[in-house]
Formats: sequence, C-alpha cells, structure tokens
Amino acid sequence: MERENGWILPDGKYLECAYNEHANCAKVELNMDEEDLEKIAVKVSCMPPSIRIKTLGLDRGMINYIPHFNTARDEMTNEQLNTIEKYCLKFHYRPPSDYFIQKDLIDMCEMSTLDILNILAK
Repeated sequence: MERENGWILPDGKYLECAYNEHANCAKVELNMDEEDLEKIAVKVSCMPPSIRIKTLGLDRGMINYIPHFNTARDEMTNEQLNTIEKYCLKFHYRPPSDYFIQKDLIDMCEMSTLDILNILAK
C-alpha cells in the first residue's frame, strides 16, 4: 500500500492506482471494466498530497481529508474491511465507523493509534 488510490479486491488484496486512474487500472491489471469491478471490489479514492497542498494550501498532517470507499456490493467482505482498517492506519486517517461492522473494530476507534499498531503487530 504505497499509494492512496486503488482497489480492494474481495480477498482483501490492495491494487494500487494512480489518482483518477481507476478505470485504466481495472482494465490493464484485471481486464475488467470499472463498472463491473465495482460490483465485487471497493474503489478507494483519495486526493493525492500534491493536489491537497495546491488546492487547500495544507499538507496531509494539517487537514482531515477522508478517503472515499465506493462499491456496488451490498456488503464488504471481512477481508475488505480489514484492508480498509490497515489503509486508514497506514495513511493516518481516522476511519469512519460506518466501515467497521465488527464490534472489536468499533472499539478500536476509541484507542490510540499506537495501541492499535501494537495489537496488529502481534
């Protein structure tokens, strides 16, 4: 997970895309149309830091930018939810509790990032 934009596949694998290149990434990497991929995967879209600095005049540490997790699925898999959690921790985003259905993940929202990282490291 080096880039903030990509796809989270049903098995939880994160497929990186360039900003605003989800359709091209779906076609080149998976040979699927973006619309079809959204039926099984989660599209992760987040404004890159260079654009945030230009448009907002701030760096990531100073703004509360929330990534968008878009999917046509009725429910996300547990693997996708786990990847969303890891994504939010990696890029220092506080995840919206809407994405965390499991009770233990909701409880983790109240914990410090350092405590969460210690739990995940075990």
